[in-house]
Parts: sequence; C-alpha cells; structure tokens
Amino acid sequence: PMICSSVKRLFLIHLLLRVGQTLHQIEGASGGQVTDFCGCMFIKASAEYQEDGNPVWAEAEAHVQRITDRLEGLARAAGYSRPAAIARQLAILKEGAIIMATLGYGGSAARDARDIAMQILAERL
Repeated sequence: PMICSSVKRLFLIHLLLRVGQTLHQIEGASGGQVTDFCGCMFIKASAEYQEDGNPVWAEAEAHVQRITDRLEGLARAAGYSRPAAIARQLAILKEGAIIMATLGYGGSAARDARDIAMQILAERL
C-alpha cells in the first residue's frame, strides 16, 4: 500500500508539471495575458470538417484518442482503480481549457484546469 500511494503521488506530480508547461505556454510572457496562443489545430479542424469519413476529422479524433490513451496508461501504471474514467475526465478538461484560452480566458483557464486536475487525481489516491 505504501509503494502504491507513492507511485500515485509521483503520477500526480508528473501530470501537474505537464499542466504547468501548458500553463506557461498559454499564459505567455506578459503578466498572464495570452500573447501568441492561437488554439489547437485539431479542435479547429474537427469543427470545420465534421462529415462522416472525412480524413481531417479522423485525424483530429485520432489525436484526442492518443492523448486519452496516454493518460489512461499513466493512470493505470499509477494504480488508479478507474484509469479510463480518469483519462476521459482529464482529456475533457484539457480540451476545454484550450477552447477557453482560445476565447481569451488564457491563464485563468489553465490555472482552473490544473486545480480541477488536482482534485480529480487526489480524490482517487
């Protein structure tokens, strides 16, 4: 039990560091204001090309699936009991934060996403 708890804490720290890197990119260098963040090309593409079988939409979907699969693998390795659920929640959170940042909420969206991610992961320790 002690080793499992330690692994989960390391997993949490790893994810928060990754969120911190994204936060820095979104916040930009001018006092938390977004300076050069233009959103996610996959989110934009999926909104523009929604037809069944469209290869652009398929690639956007595959991108989100790769992220979700990676998060699920990390959660499973950390010993969480419901890694798929954690992965879906964190993927939704990430995508939502990107959309909010694109709409001009920048650093506050990233900080809120980080705080929510901490809650999601801590509740399952």
